[in-house]
Amino acid sequence: MCIAGLMAFSCSDTYDLDSKQPSGLNTLYGFMEDKGNFKTFLQLIDDLGETEVLSKTGSKTLFVADDDAFAEWYKSNDWGVKKYSDLSTAQKKLLLYSAMIDNAYPTSMLSTAQGPVKGEVCRRASSQSLFDSVQVVSTTSDELPNTPFWTVLQGTHPEIVLFKDASGAPPMVHFTPKFLAANKIESTDIDFVYNDPAGTRQSDDTYVNRSKILESQFCKNGFIHVVDKVITPLDNMAEIIRKSPSTQTFSEILERFAAVKDSTALTQAYNVNKGTEVDSVYVKKYFSDRSAGSGTTESSRVAFTADKDNRSLEGESSLKFDPGWNTFLPEVFNSRDGMMEDMAVMLVPSDAAMKDWWDNGGGGVIRDEYGSLANTPTSVLVELVNVNMLNSFVESVPSRFSSILDDANMELGITTDDVDSVFIGCNGLVYLTNKVFTPASYSSVFFPAIIDQENLSIIRNAVENLQYDAYLNSMVSTYSFFIPTNKGLLQYIDPVTYGQSQTQLWEFHLDATKSSSSQRIYADVYNVDTLTWEIVGDKVKTITGGTSNAQIANRLTDILDNIICVEAGTDDHRYLITKGKNFVKCGGTMHEAGSMTGAGSFQNEIGEPLTVNAVYKMNNGYAYIVDGVLMGTRKATSDILAENAELSDFYNIMIASGSVAITDGSHAAASQNQGNSSRGNLVAVGTGSSGKETFYSLLNAFHYTIYAPTNDAMQIAYDAGLPTLEDLAAAEEYDTEQEELDNETDSAEHIRSVYRDFVRYHVQSNSIYLDGGFTTGAYESAKMRLDFQLDDNGNPQQNSDGAYLCIAGSPYRVTVKSVSSSAMQVQDALGNTVNVVTSGGLYNIQGREYWLDNATIGKASNIENSSSVVVHAVDRPLLYDKDQFTYVNRKVIADESVKRRK
Repeated sequence: MCIAGLMAFSCSDTYDLDSKQPSGLNTLYGFMEDKGNFKTFLQLIDDLGETEVLSKTGSKTLFVADDDAFAEWYKSNDWGVKKYSDLSTAQKKLLLYSAMIDNAYPTSMLSTAQGPVKGEVCRRASSQSLFDSVQVVSTTSDELPNTPFWTVLQGTHPEIVLFKDASGAPPMVHFTPKFLAANKIESTDIDFVYNDPAGTRQSDDTYVNRSKILESQFCKNGFIHVVDKVITPLDNMAEIIRKSPSTQTFSEILERFAAVKDSTALTQAYNVNKGTEVDSVYVKKYFSDRSAGSGTTESSRVAFTADKDNRSLEGESSLKFDPGWNTFLPEVFNSRDGMMEDMAVMLVPSDAAMKDWWDNGGGGVIRDEYGSLANTPTSVLVELVNVNMLNSFVESVPSRFSSILDDANMELGITTDDVDSVFIGCNGLVYLTNKVFTPASYSSVFFPAIIDQENLSIIRNAVENLQYDAYLNSMVSTYSFFIPTNKGLLQYIDPVTYGQSQTQLWEFHLDATKSSSSQRIYADVYNVDTLTWEIVGDKVKTITGGTSNAQIANRLTDILDNIICVEAGTDDHRYLITKGKNFVKCGGTMHEAGSMTGAGSFQNEIGEPLTVNAVYKMNNGYAYIVDGVLMGTRKATSDILAENAELSDFYNIMIASGSVAITDGSHAAASQNQGNSSRGNLVAVGTGSSGKETFYSLLNAFHYTIYAPTNDAMQIAYDAGLPTLEDLAAAEEYDTEQEELDNETDSAEHIRSVYRDFVRYHVQSNSIYLDGGFTTGAYESAKMRLDFQLDDNGNPQQNSDGAYLCIAGSPYRVTVKSVSSSAMQVQDALGNTVNVVTSGGLYNIQGREYWLDNATIGKASNIENSSSVVVHAVDRPLLYDKDQFTYVNRKVIADESVKRRK
């Protein structure tokens, strides 16, 4: 009957032992009395006045160690207790209440959450009170961090009442078969947690804190579980690290993030509980993105950013989570009680591992910069701490080590051989490692911006808040990162104002007093002289709000996209493509500070490249420090052609065909040009769904090569049948005459179509520079094939006017036959060899087309997109078809010369 009752009881989540006593069973207290070997535990109960509660009705769970277990504990424990009489009342409370739960739980239900939901729980509150473990600490004690956040107390208090955490008493940690099964955790993972050989754990073993349950008994007033070791309260991870003699180096770094907070409500509660009249009690907190609020719901996770005096930590320093947070809430949890479902993990290198890393490993870069860890800014070391803070124990067991990622979302690479031992904390596990796991940022081109917070703080803020750090930290890519100093960021020419009546310059600054990192960058705006590029007059305005402001974010994105090159340069390869599909030109001696230069297309336009002041060779490329911003040119393709008399015939053909949206030299984006809806200054003409003529861009958000025939080369085209401008003028006159006779003709438009197709074939997708590192081969042009639309019998279809119906086919291609820093040859579709002209500087001319967010000049606020071009003069035209100047009938009534060409 007892067995049947126990089985029924074990399947229930509701234990009403306060009002109903199962018959034939002993009480919790009576069970231990009858066994005879629990005298120490019974004495704890008696001394603390819990005898009556545990001898009668109630609903408790006890995890009890027998006298032999206590005898072993007296031999060695963290408290220094050698016998029972050494225990203080506070210590007795910790021993009893940390081994008690105020509800009845058999082992089968320990992992059950409210619902019931089985297998979800690995932590739960014990009967211990928050006030059981509070300490009174001298303000000069070595136990307090030696930082300004704590030393300020020394002048005002000889000692303080200090809670190591106030979110709750340290919870109990337990690993049950159901929890392991539900979370797909291997038995060997638990062996690892307890520093046992693989295969130690049996399938039905249950562990509580550092102990294993040996047997369990259902009693009148609850459940009793006999454990193999004395249960003591678990420290949180921060305390484990602080107390361990082998992790003092890492602890010193971690304690830099510790601060002291006071609380009126907690002070009142403490005085009521202790019967004291203390003026103020204090709580130890850690500057972090996630820390204790109130409760265990998602909204209770808050950032801790300021201490009791409203002081914040310098720089961009904030831990992933508070390592001293007893009731730690994971990033992801169900709506019931997140504290119970999971906990954290910290990888903590031993002192020996830290020394080896500092003296002989990757720490050498920081050592060379700052000399010692003590002198290294917290804003640098925060990266190291955070990569070793793992948000989930469930996802960080050895069987899932391969899924642990670093700050670049790459595999961290930890193995069980890297972990010497494991320490169980009330809010997570500490893996003591024999190597230092460093963030990808310490090896990436982003690293200089992390270590130099005096000169590179603005770009670091931009990178992190616009989330470019994961991109720059990637070890599967190679970068050349031209990092502007804070001084250099005072010289940004705003591309949006290139087409406006007054070009403007932005000076970026950082306001470190802003509590939110995303609010710190602001920009002072000035008018600038476009001849001298010097500021004119007083400040126009200040734009605030940091990267949370759309305008600031837009310009910083433009900057980052054009200072991050996605390849490394060499002596033979000096034009490097950027993330934004523009190109940077490297000059001087490559990778040599003081000699090497970098130039965006703007610097190339004005002939003022930026000198590289420092070079960092990192694992994923090079970082170059420059006192300026590599920017995009204001010149569109039309500007480049208009400025070079040798290319005037080609330019005039482009204008006549309607392929150039802006011809007044205003540098305005075509999206601001009235009269068409094109984006980019090179356009094409088509017919919309309504039959109305419309304009569309020849260029998209990509990079292109424009092959511009010289005037001599254009003569070759005219000889091959390309209509001249005189032909166009005659056709326009003829169309006018026919219109007066009520004849519908389109001779001029016929010629413009010839021009547009001619131009399109000179626009190539992909920029190819006279430079090493570019690939030969066939590239698409902007000229699409026109294929006849066939009927069911395979014959070309015609409309009612007799015009053939055509559809766009694949692009015609241009073949780059050879390319070097001194010469380039291309071949057209007819097999003609065309040479890039290398005299007179008519090659590698950079342009950029800007797409803005408003069609009215002066009203645009942001850059929507851009494309880059490189213009080369060529010695003959590119031809894609021997009959390209012959077209299907378009109702053209023409003079004899046009008829002959047709």
